[in-house]
Amino acid sequence: MIKTVIDTNVVVSAIFWGGLPRKLLKLVHDGVIQQYATPEIIDEYEEICLRIGSRLNVEYRPSLDLIIRNLFLVSSIELKQQICEDPDDDIFIACALSSSASHILSGDKLLLKVVLPGAEIVTVGEFMKSLEALLQGS
Repeated sequence: MIKTVIDTNVVVSAIFWGGLPRKLLKLVHDGVIQQYATPEIIDEYEEICLRIGSRLNVEYRPSLDLIIRNLFLVSSIELKQQICEDPDDDIFIACALSSSASHILSGDKLLLKVVLPGAEIVTVGEFMKSLEALLQGS
């Protein structure tokens, strides 16, 4: 099973705009891949979705609740030092390390620059291409 950590920008894109991020979260819902998050990540999902949902006047709650129900909750490890240029992104790195996730999926340029032993940090598009190749090969 492929373990992933999904950045807030991907969750927000899936809920409010669809496209590949929504297809990715359908794969989580269908059990093709696993999504891991910490309480801090869920708090960030909630905060950002509330802000965008209010601004766009869009009902996001059912979609976000479904995402949260389908993820695996883990406790975050404490990082000994800041890893990403944006310290707010370290919660995704800590979650990946805590859950032994093989991928962090993000559209954040600063997070995508990080090299993390044991986990690839890639865009949803890159992940979906490699997943498609993997699924066709099995």
